[in-house]
Amino acid sequence: MKKFSILALLSFMMIFANAQDGIKFSKGSWADVTKEAKKAKKLIFIDCYTEWCGPCKQMEKNIFPLKKVGDFFNKSFINYKVDMEKGEGIELKDKFHVGAFPTLLWVDHKGNVVHKIVGGRNADQLIAEGENALAGGNINTDLEKKYKKNKNNLAIVKEYFNHLNKTYDARAKDVAKHYLSILPKEKYLEKENWEMIARQVQTPFSPIIEYIYANRVKFEEKFTPQAVEMMLHGKYFNYANKLAYAVKDGKDFDEMEFQRLIQLMDERKFESKNRVIESTRLNILKLKKDWKAYIAKIESLVASGYYKHLDDFQTYYRWYMPIASSNTTDVEVLKKAISWIDKANELNDFFRMFYFKMYWETKIKLYERLGDDYRDVVSRLKTELEFIKYLEGKQSQYDKKLREENKVSGKDKKTRGIPAMRMR
Repeated sequence: MKKFSILALLSFMMIFANAQDGIKFSKGSWADVTKEAKKAKKLIFIDCYTEWCGPCKQMEKNIFPLKKVGDFFNKSFINYKVDMEKGEGIELKDKFHVGAFPTLLWVDHKGNVVHKIVGGRNADQLIAEGENALAGGNINTDLEKKYKKNKNNLAIVKEYFNHLNKTYDARAKDVAKHYLSILPKEKYLEKENWEMIARQVQTPFSPIIEYIYANRVKFEEKFTPQAVEMMLHGKYFNYANKLAYAVKDGKDFDEMEFQRLIQLMDERKFESKNRVIESTRLNILKLKKDWKAYIAKIESLVASGYYKHLDDFQTYYRWYMPIASSNTTDVEVLKKAISWIDKANELNDFFRMFYFKMYWETKIKLYERLGDDYRDVVSRLKTELEFIKYLEGKQSQYDKKLREENKVSGKDKKTRGIPAMRMR
């Protein structure tokens, strides 16, 4: 016990020491940080993150703790980390127009953004971006002023949109909407503008979408019927998803607005209307974590013939993963999720140990929630999982060997080895 305690203490000290080598982030409020920056005459470096953002976690784990990163950032900036979905972060997200994660900002003590990048960076790239910030940054304030004075100048509006879009600025959608509103409608048929409509117009109630419906034949001739249908399809689903996701924050579902959407789909004879309705209803139950109703809804949809691909393992994956990711202990719900895992495993004919490992790990998690009655099952599954991990290592070695052999033999075609095998 004493030996263990000493080892644990040493490990903790090493972690603590390494943490001190990296970026030191201020712990105070935004007001405290701006005061500190003003006093020190430094820019503020802000890591805008969320809990669910994978690249954010990678930066926090692998880049921010590095000594050379810490040496540069601690000397050059006041550093601050903010969860954009909690506390002051919600207000700062709007203040700085953050539209993607991770967003990395360099801001002066008055709140003026000097430099902005989106996405993860390695150590050298991050330091280079910090140097860019010190050299003046990439924020074009003159362009913003030009836009505000010349909102009917297509060239200026487009230039400003491109600038915002490049840095995932949340204002890009509004500027795109304005640009399209002053653009002659016949120019919607130009590829660049069509792509802007596809990416930036969010609502099927937009006059722009109405115009496309009224002139659908022209758009289908230019971009193919499939491309037009896919674009319109996305507008209805995205709008329905936006309504559904409101319940995640504890709000009531806006049934009246949803019925307005259904009426619009009826009027336009949208063929996938039923898919929008049913997927939204299921999504609401998932977001509310009403798992019994969620299961009942899925079984009802199966009985009605709604699902066309029940022979696809991914269908069952999409069903059971939300339950596995939750903390429910409802026996009926857990057993149903386990049955879906077994079905996914049965249907998955890609001989790849990664999948087997994922199935076993998830089943263990669910059986553990079922309590002591399933201790023997959990023990057996854990033993099997260790063997699966061993086979996964062997498979990885075999794949590597094949790649090396192909490289030596000069083959151009990439060999996927075992992953290409399918069991029948």
